[in-house]
Amino acid sequence: MRQQILRMHRRAAFTLVELLVVIGILIVLLSILLPVLAHVRKEGQRTACMANLRQLGQAYTSYLTGNDGRGIGYARHANGVWIQTFRSDYGNADRVRSCPSAPEISPDFGSAALSWTFDLDLPDLTLDRRVGGYGFNAWLCRWDATGRGGEQYSGGTPAQYFTTFPAESASVPVFGDCTWADAWPRETDPTPPNLIDGDRATQGTPPAENMMARFTISRHGRNINVVFLDGHGETVPLENLKQLKWHNGYVPAVWAPPLPAR
Repeated sequence: MRQQILRMHRRAAFTLVELLVVIGILIVLLSILLPVLAHVRKEGQRTACMANLRQLGQAYTSYLTGNDGRGIGYARHANGVWIQTFRSDYGNADRVRSCPSAPEISPDFGSAALSWTFDLDLPDLTLDRRVGGYGFNAWLCRWDATGRGGEQYSGGTPAQYFTTFPAESASVPVFGDCTWADAWPRETDPTPPNLIDGDRATQGTPPAENMMARFTISRHGRNINVVFLDGHGETVPLENLKQLKWHNGYVPAVWAPPLPAR
């Protein structure tokens, strides 16, 4: 009887070979599952980012409705960033100003993985309210005598600013993933040397800055999320950014040379 029990115990035990086989199977399963889980996580971040941008688009529409269709005056926009501008009309603006794919904060310009910090010293704009991951298409700023639409940064003319709701509103970006709070993209902006920091190192001085490069970041693969003037959102490939209607009279262009790999 005792020998029979011992034989049963020996049959129930794992051999070293069997244990190694089980460990190998687990390693294979993990190698398959981890990329899938990472992809699911990134898709979740992209979806949450798009939801943020759609809410910001609604806030902008609310602002237009409450101001007789006139865009944000640049002086007000610059002094409080668009977050502060929208706060009085859309209290949720603070919660949707940053992309989940860029949770860390830069002390100034952001990048594909970092939110920007707008360095303002205002009593009602605390540090956490100066941070964001999205940029406003500043060609939508109102051209007025005070701020002149940020003319010193855009290098543009009054005719390039949107003064009415254009027929091509579905092609006009309002907000998108960006390395700064705003930008005035131009079809003549050169191809950035990388897709990480939006050409921050070679920005130059206004109005010679490469404004299109601020949006040309690989935050969601080789794509960014954009909400348009008609309210819809899209995940836009970086190669297609120059095809959007960034300002009044904008002529669609292509990157020359093509965009870098990263």
